[in-house]
Amino acid sequence: MTKNLSRFLLIAGFCAVLAVGASAGFILFSDEKPNSSSQGIALIGGAFELTNHRGQRVTDQDFRGKYMLIYFGFTSCPDVCPISLTLMSDALDILSETDPDLVKNITPIFITLDPERDQVAEMAAYVAHFFPGMVGLTGSPDDIRTAAKAYRVFYQKAQLDDSDDYLIDHSSLTFLIGPNGNYLQHFAHGTDGPKMAEKIRKILR
Repeated sequence: MTKNLSRFLLIAGFCAVLAVGASAGFILFSDEKPNSSSQGIALIGGAFELTNHRGQRVTDQDFRGKYMLIYFGFTSCPDVCPISLTLMSDALDILSETDPDLVKNITPIFITLDPERDQVAEMAAYVAHFFPGMVGLTGSPDDIRTAAKAYRVFYQKAQLDDSDDYLIDHSSLTFLIGPNGNYLQHFAHGTDGPKMAEKIRKILR
């Protein structure tokens, strides 16, 4: 099965519940204009220290010199997260074909908002379904809280009725961060691969 077909089937399996899942995410922005200070500097991004899907401790400094595409979610997410990561992967697939040199300078990153369930093994298994080279990051609840706060990401547990199980309500945005760690762009939930690829291409060129 080709990777595109595999991703198509993944999307098809989750589309039926997309509308419900998307409403659970608190969207920080109504459009693609960054939340900024009076000096015009985006108040998004910053320092973090987390554990990657290989069990190695990393910080934001380890990704300096490359662009980052960052998405916050959780591996048990029934709809929004796998679709968002699939669309990110589609964008990178497109760039791999049209601008391979650009893709070499982009690191796709998935940061969990559910560190209690998303340990190293779970993250490794999950990111393997998406674009090659995607980095999964987890850590302690405090680690995740610090990272989410830096990126202005909303999240909270949503307990399921008559069950000990839960979901995570969270904002659903994909962030493009520059080689120096500065915010460049964000993509709203549902931004398709071609549109995302085109915007990334314009920024990186």
